[in-house]
Amino acid sequence: MECFCQNAIYMMMRTLFTRYNIFLGLGILLCVLAFIFISSEKKVTIPSNSFKEWATVYHRAYNLGITTIPNIKEANLEGTVYRKSAAKMISIFAMNVFGRKPDETKTCEFKDISKEIPELKYYIKLSCQLGIMGVDYYGTPDTVFNPNYFITRDQYVTMLSRILFGNEYNIKPGELTFLDRVQNFFIHSIANIGEAIGINLHINSPLDWYTKHMEAIKKLWVMSDYTPTLKEFRGSFMLVMYRIYQMGAEKISDLEKINIH
Repeated sequence: MECFCQNAIYMMMRTLFTRYNIFLGLGILLCVLAFIFISSEKKVTIPSNSFKEWATVYHRAYNLGITTIPNIKEANLEGTVYRKSAAKMISIFAMNVFGRKPDETKTCEFKDISKEIPELKYYIKLSCQLGIMGVDYYGTPDTVFNPNYFITRDQYVTMLSRILFGNEYNIKPGELTFLDRVQNFFIHSIANIGEAIGINLHINSPLDWYTKHMEAIKKLWVMSDYTPTLKEFRGSFMLVMYRIYQMGAEKISDLEKINIH
């Protein structure tokens, strides 16, 4: 039944937007979201097989400067990773572990971070200049950062791919049409709202911006779950970085030759 609903919603959205029936699509979208909200309750799960590694992971992250919290209890490894804190962790990881350098010619100005503390503003801009966060499908700096949104797995694999392989797996200019972008926006909106209230609909577009990034990261075998809308926790976020750190840059550099179709 769940699979049928997933496919039905995807095909409905595809048909509606292909025919440009935008208003009808919006009306049905609102009905679907209302049904999901009324019939569901929020459920959050943490991968139990990760807990045993978290102590080692925390200490390595602390030594690398990825976290500056002096003890594991206060590090809140079970807490949700938000974009503003992810910017700091991922930037330090990219620079300290892989020697990535920011492109300081990029302006990277975001209109929604004025209330953040100076440290977070610095790392938000830095993550953009590194080409990891705050950029669009193509790697071009955006104008909004959404600092208080949580990180999902599709976003995280994209960050990691950009650290390891640069712009190789970003969407290329002209690859997505306007209709593709509209379709992706609404499909991801449904999936993200469903995830926020505890339902994983697994609705993915064949033109998802993260697809090539995800295929590249799968080659590393550092994750077991590649559900795009999976919410990232601080512990799992650091755990994946730790596994990549253990592999070493030399082994990963061999993967730069892989061809993702």
